[in-house]
Amino acid sequence: MGRGEPRGGPVRGCPVCAGSSTAPPTATRTPGRAGPGRAAGDHDRRGGPGRVSRGAQLHHYPTRAALVTAAVTHLTERRAAELRTEAEALPAGPQRLDRVIDLLGAAFTGPLFVAALELWVAVELARLMIYKAASLYDAGRDLEAGVSANMAKYAAGEAAALAVDTAVQALGGAGMTTEYGVATLLGGVRAGRIAPVSREMILNFVAQHVLDLEKSY
Repeated sequence: MGRGEPRGGPVRGCPVCAGSSTAPPTATRTPGRAGPGRAAGDHDRRGGPGRVSRGAQLHHYPTRAALVTAAVTHLTERRAAELRTEAEALPAGPQRLDRVIDLLGAAFTGPLFVAALELWVAVELARLMIYKAASLYDAGRDLEAGVSANMAKYAAGEAAALAVDTAVQALGGAGMTTEYGVATLLGGVRAGRIAPVSREMILNFVAQHVLDLEKSY
């Protein structure tokens, strides 16, 4: 089953099933008076005209990871469409190719592109350290496996924090809403940098067993 592919057939009233939108299903902002636990203008999770129910959202995106992935994919596709539109709008002439190249250069050197590259590198580093730790443990090299496992935990914690922060930044204001499921991850990924072992304790362990420094804890 691919990303965003519905489970168990189409859902009545779902705009994605109906083919009216390829964007991740989100509730629309509705005006209203603030009440207990709700600010004026909060997103309404109820189904109805112009809205997507929580059930329809879960129908297509059963996990937060799937929803965030679909959201980022949607933003990427939208940006690609914008680039095509901008390129097609350029006036004909000998300078058009140079201007198209400038457009592509700006798109693939901007802050969002750099953030995506940094995120990819961070995730791959964490993945490789996990594989190394598992390989060393299987080989019976327990101390080295412990060092690599600690490094993997450090790298994974940093990658998770970077992933969530990048997602929030990419989604803008929508990234702080509950519908996208990103803002609620901020506390969780922060906890991953201090529990069950903090970054500082990991660095102490590595310093002691790799750099042969005195035990500092």
